[in-house]
Amino acid sequence: MQIAAPIASVGETPEQRAAAYQRLFQFELDEEDLKEIRSAANGGFALGNQRFKDEISAMPGRRVERLRQRLRQRASQLG
Repeated sequence: MQIAAPIASVGETPEQRAAAYQRLFQFELDEEDLKEIRSAANGGFALGNQRFKDEISAMPGRRVERLRQRLRQRASQLG
């Protein structure tokens, strides 16, 4: 059976691929990271460092943070 290149790159056999997949879950995320991930996923906006957010925000129709958060930041900057 032919395996797609990205999948095959993690192991040649099903056992090697399964072991590589299991290593992805070897460490737990802390609650704050999980909260950020859930918020971004549920809100439909980008999650990443500032450089990544700047690149995404330059794309038409893409958000990097919740609208309410942006409005609060703008209000605090104005007064």
